[in-house]
Amino acid sequence: MQDSSMRYYVIVADGNRYGPADEAQLRAWVNQGRIFENTLLQEENGTAKFPAGTVLGFFDASTPPPQSVAPTYYRANNEPPLETTPTIIKAVLVMCFCCQPLGIVALVFSILAATAASSNRTQAANNLKTADTIANWAIGIGLTIGFLYALFVGLAVIGGGR
Repeated sequence: MQDSSMRYYVIVADGNRYGPADEAQLRAWVNQGRIFENTLLQEENGTAKFPAGTVLGFFDASTPPPQSVAPTYYRANNEPPLETTPTIIKAVLVMCFCCQPLGIVALVFSILAATAASSNRTQAANNLKTADTIANWAIGIGLTIGFLYALFVGLAVIGGGR
C-alpha cells in the first residue's frame, strides 16, 4: 500500500463486502486474526479484487500470530443489519391468536427474510415487508372477526332475554 490514505473493502467468504477500512484498521484486523493472506480486498474506488497477502507489509515474519477473536465486520455503506426477529415473533403470535393461515404465510416470509439477510439484502427486505403486511392484515381480520362474534353473541343474549 503505497498511499496511506487508501481505503479498502474486505470481501469475506460469503461474498459480503465490509468497510471501507484504512491501512491502520486493516493492520489491526490482520494482527487480530480477522484478515488472512487469502482474504480478498478491493480498493474503495476500484473494482479489482486481490488477496490481502499481496499487499506489501501485511504478512511478513514480524507479523505476530493472530489472537483468537471472533471477527467483527462492518457492512458496506454502513447499512444496519436487518432485524427479522420482531417480524418472526409477530407472525407466530398472529398464527396462534388471529388467523392461522395468514400467520403461517407471514412466518414463511419472515424465515425467508432471515435466511436471505446475509446474502441478498434487497430480497430479504422485500420478504420482511411482505411478512409484516400479511401479519398486519391477519391482525385486522382477526380483530374484525372477534368484534363481529362479540357483537352477534351480545345481540343473541339481548334478543334471547325477551
